Amino acid sequence: MNKIRHILASLLLVGLMVISSVSVTYAATDVGGMDLYTYCQVHHKWGAPQTAVLVAPFNAYAWRCRDWTGGLNSIHVNHVCAWQYGHGAWASTSNWEDPYSWRCYK
Repeated sequence: MNKIRHILASLLLVGLMVISSVSVTYAATDVGGMDLYTYCQVHHKWGAPQTAVLVAPFNAYAWRCRDWTGGLNSIHVNHVCAWQYGHGAWASTSNWEDPYSWRCYK
């Protein structure tokens, strides 16, 4: 009987150790969309403010900042989220074929 109790106590202890070592993962919180128009005006204004344009339909990665000469500059979506929502914010698209599907998370 003592042997059974000892085995059960040992199993309980091992179980508690396993449970306590499991890390908790928290879900990201959707903090909002991206204001690409304002981002382009603020961050890409060499000589004159720029505007956000979509250079290819059905492509979430086709956003660019266009300057007054027609030149295009890349938009780094993670940088947009961090600028708009603070340190630790990052971008994700729910559909790479939908340019309007970008959301920021924290």
